Amino acid sequence: MLRAILLFICQTWDIIDETLTGIRYSMGHREAVQWGIDILASKVIEKMVVDEEIFDLAWEFFETYKDKKLSFTDCTSFAIMKKRGIGRAFSFDGDFKSMGFALLP
Repeated sequence: MLRAILLFICQTWDIIDETLTGIRYSMGHREAVQWGIDILASKVIEKMVVDEEIFDLAWEFFETYKDKKLSFTDCTSFAIMKKRGIGRAFSFDGDFKSMGFALLP
């Protein structure tokens, strides 16, 4: 079930890193490797490289919002969403909501 949900998400390599690390710690190495194989083979997941423009915008978010405990990875997601005009995120992370994005589910 969880894998099916992941397949509909645009991923930066940073998010893929966090996902695989979380799976390894919670479900084990074998499961993390299988997820990695599925992600790398997927034609549905857009695997994005954070370029200099996105990095700079992410840094602006990270530097500006001193009152929020934002991860830099979240800031890269915010930057991509802002650049692409995306207003909704599939996330359970309240930081997206605090930054003005609607959360799904």
